[in-house]
Amino acid sequence: MNDKTSNYGWWPDVRTLSSARSARMYGVWAAIFSATVTALLASWSLISETTVFGFVNAWAFIDVLIFAAVAFGIYRESRFAAVAGLAIFVGEKLYQMSVSTTTSGGVMALILSMCYVASIRGNYSLHRLQTPPPTAPSQISSELAKSKSTDDLAAELERLQKLHEQKLLTDEEYEALRKKSVGFAIE
Repeated sequence: MNDKTSNYGWWPDVRTLSSARSARMYGVWAAIFSATVTALLASWSLISETTVFGFVNAWAFIDVLIFAAVAFGIYRESRFAAVAGLAIFVGEKLYQMSVSTTTSGGVMALILSMCYVASIRGNYSLHRLQTPPPTAPSQISSELAKSKSTDDLAAELERLQKLHEQKLLTDEEYEALRKKSVGFAIE
């Protein structure tokens, strides 16, 4: 299966670094879209000196700054910014529905909410994929060289076995490190 297709339906694939970065960008574009539309409506309100659509006034420029900050944060791979973007967007839509009698824009709100969720998935996957494995093989061999007691050796052999079972060590790496540890026990 290639990176373009997945079995996630409408959700973008986030199993690789490149696909997670692509998913993150959905939220960046959603926040930029939200900021742009809000800026246009706030400008209209400021010029006409009225409240537009019953809920947008010149104070909406604060929202523009918030969504611009959210877009920047999501772009910088901030999980907080991705979650905050969704929460702020949904909160504003709920406020809009409470003060306005119109429910227009529901489909667009759903699409943008899905974009924010995709960015949350992308940013969390990026952090998961960029985290190094708990112990690299070179670290294990240097730790084995330092360990002299039988208890330390037994603990290291047990840790090697667990890493091998979790597929963090190949068979060759496991055997080489196990032989080194046995060699240290003989010295």
